[in-house]
Amino acid sequence: MIDLQGFKNESGDFDKALRKSSLLPKCPVILVSGSSGKSLTIAYLSGILQALGKKVGAYYNCFDDNEDDIRVNGERGVIDLDYLSLAKKYSLSKEQAKFLLALSAYKDCDYILVEEPIGGVSSPIYSELLEPTLTILTSVGLDHVEELGTTESSIALDCAALSVPDSTLLSFELNELNEPPVKEYCLDNKVKWVKANTPFHPHYEGEELVFDIHAYPGIRINTPVAIEMLDVALAIEAVNQLGLSLDKETLQKGIGKISLPNHHEAKGRYLFDCASSPEMIAGLSKSYPSLALGEPLSVVYAAKKGSNVASILPLLDNAFDKVYLTGIPGDDCFWGEDDFFLFTADHPFINDLASIEGKVLFLGDIRFLAYAKERVE
Repeated sequence: MIDLQGFKNESGDFDKALRKSSLLPKCPVILVSGSSGKSLTIAYLSGILQALGKKVGAYYNCFDDNEDDIRVNGERGVIDLDYLSLAKKYSLSKEQAKFLLALSAYKDCDYILVEEPIGGVSSPIYSELLEPTLTILTSVGLDHVEELGTTESSIALDCAALSVPDSTLLSFELNELNEPPVKEYCLDNKVKWVKANTPFHPHYEGEELVFDIHAYPGIRINTPVAIEMLDVALAIEAVNQLGLSLDKETLQKGIGKISLPNHHEAKGRYLFDCASSPEMIAGLSKSYPSLALGEPLSVVYAAKKGSNVASILPLLDNAFDKVYLTGIPGDDCFWGEDDFFLFTADHPFINDLASIEGKVLFLGDIRFLAYAKERVE
């Protein structure tokens, strides 16, 4: 386990540390930002690139152990801990120090995929020195508003601004609020903006989701959650933008059985999912039949400060049988019962997570899911 004790949350001079480290990537770098779907998009893209015979370094933010976030071809990366002294010299934050160690594991990779922890240029690991070949914007929603601003357009611009001149930005169609600032940024900075095609004709065959996209009919994903189709679509278009040829057999092999911790986990009558934005919640809500499998399904939702609870709760109410609210006692990063005062009349606040009968879906960020697992297992 990487010991990042002694590192602060406040960012240090990451550019200066990167220059001194001799770790600047020599291979193409792909940055992935957005409100939801980042980890899965990287997982699918990494799988496809590996199926094409490439060595891929992937930097995640979804594992419980810092070292697990640093992956090479899907396995824990071999890091050089000597760089921790350099990180301390430049007063880097925990996230910056971890990313510096990640780059030490990616020296001989063909591609490096980076999940931004939050936003784009507001990300603690943002550096203009990385010069990404491709930037992927997965979605835009009111998430982390305390750091990124309270409008979707400002969040979209923050994420899109990761793109550098003569590089490519990949996204889906944006709405009327988000498109103008992103379009203006791309024009002003000579960024090629590509919009991915969405899958069509999705249906379930057993526990597999089957859909068509581009020239790849009948693609199968082992998942109960329909929103993952969009992550696969972004990964496919990213491969196209990198100029790599891809056939259906290689694609199917690449997406395989992608599984990430805290994403659609099932243990007995309990389900766990990392979902903190309206987009993620909407995808889960549409997947209710495949999650519930004929049983009543209740939700226990923990909101982190900065989450758009007023948009999220109606989506949960419309899809699930009962919605409960909770938090982590003593952790002021999460909403407590007093913060939920406008919503507790219709959504009971609970502390005993194992007290709910029947099938239960726990929703929140990674820290909450780890907390919930400890209390119900």
